[in-house]
Amino acid sequence: MLQRRHAEWINLWNANTDAKHPLTRTDLIRRLERWERTARTLQPSIREVARDSWLRTHRDAFAQLASSARQSIKDTCVSSSSDCKHTERETEQSTENTKTEPNI
Repeated sequence: MLQRRHAEWINLWNANTDAKHPLTRTDLIRRLERWERTARTLQPSIREVARDSWLRTHRDAFAQLASSARQSIKDTCVSSSSDCKHTERETEQSTENTKTEPNI
């Protein structure tokens, strides 16, 4: 939503720049807020629905891929003990990052 809001602001600003009677910044902000209220009440776009569906469908495959990558790093660490502590820290950080669910 933030990207769409920014795009709408750019459109309003650029249109106002070209206008014969430009509006004040306050008026532009009011129009943006009105647009935002309207945008929240509309149905989600087809792209958003498709993205959410894709995320739900492939969530398990992504989790499995991340898990196998972590295991591969651990296996590499066991076979060559150099940089193991550095690798373990990276693995822990990546585990924390993948625990968060994508926004759907």
